[in-house]
Amino acid sequence: MVPSYTGVKCLIFTTPTYAASIDTMSLDLAAAMRQLGIGARLLMCTGDTLNTDFLQILLGEIAQHQGPAFIVDINGRYDIKTGTSNFFDEVGVPKFSFMTDNPSALLPKFRDFPNSFLGGLVSREHLEYSASFGLDPERCIFFPHGGPPPLLDQRPTRERDIDILFAGNIQATPPFKDWLEAEFPNFEHVREALIAVEEQLCSPHAQIFTTIMVALEAVGIKRTPQLLSEVFPPTERFFINRERVRILSAIKNHRVTVIGDVSNEITKAFPNHQFIGGQSFTQVMDAMARAKVSLNIVPSFRDGGHERMFYSLAYGSLLLTDYNKFLKDDEASNPFINFFPDDLIELDKMLDQWLSDDTILDNQRSGATDHYAARHTWQQRLLPVLNELDRKYWR
Repeated sequence: MVPSYTGVKCLIFTTPTYAASIDTMSLDLAAAMRQLGIGARLLMCTGDTLNTDFLQILLGEIAQHQGPAFIVDINGRYDIKTGTSNFFDEVGVPKFSFMTDNPSALLPKFRDFPNSFLGGLVSREHLEYSASFGLDPERCIFFPHGGPPPLLDQRPTRERDIDILFAGNIQATPPFKDWLEAEFPNFEHVREALIAVEEQLCSPHAQIFTTIMVALEAVGIKRTPQLLSEVFPPTERFFINRERVRILSAIKNHRVTVIGDVSNEITKAFPNHQFIGGQSFTQVMDAMARAKVSLNIVPSFRDGGHERMFYSLAYGSLLLTDYNKFLKDDEASNPFINFFPDDLIELDKMLDQWLSDDTILDNQRSGATDHYAARHTWQQRLLPVLNELDRKYWR
């Protein structure tokens, strides 16, 4: 039985974005909180600044209600310094920051966190290296992406006009050594470290961030937040692009509908696939509801969760994703959660099997979405956070 949190109040900060993915997640988090009985309000912010006078009014309203309260901000963007203090410490409301990606990409935006802080990290390997991001490991928690409750009215397979959907941006990648020399011309030791582990980084089971961190240490490079912010994000992007090209190359018998910004080199290289350009996440969700199979290709989240995995399941689309330690048990029990084969020659055979007969997916969809709903919605994700906030700051 899910415990009641009707005495808890929350204010969520989010930023309106062109692709609408972060604000969509924020809205769905607010909805999940209300399912738990939490009085959640959403504040849309533009840029990195907040109107502190208006914020004080909102926090004052929260303080009028008996019981605990907390703030949620996405990617740790809204930390307000008031002289030598932190605004959130002054009002006595703890803040939970959900880091939607590897924190190294966010380091230049990080400011002084309040004393009453809890950081949510999307992968378990990020927890292991939380101190390298300048975060207190004792105030971090595993918080993978989740998804909304399943659609009440799921389309049957015969009414899904997209066989295979992939949502994401793709750029062509040169040979790794050439890319390193162009990207890091003044970082000889970084190039040396990454070349040494290229084969490991290309493994379909690699923990890419951990591999890079160990490689840097092996050549004596101090892993400062500044260095991580310069080295890891572009390297991660390289391997994401490389893996997306590798997967698309392996699918020869079926057309993949690709939503995202894609370079001309890629569209010309894959004339059998359909490229429809960048669209908002709301349009991606509509496509998921029309797709029989959804691909998730984010090889840097192999022990955590990415929202496209869970939103596709919520919309009744079979998920085919990178190997993921976090989902290993689910993959064994849910027919709609599947990993790419190590030998990509087998990929077309897998797709042939699912797409050969509409009744295959129809017979599995109801049980698959029930399994997802019991394990991977935003409501499930919030429960450990609430327990940790209670343990650390509300008792």
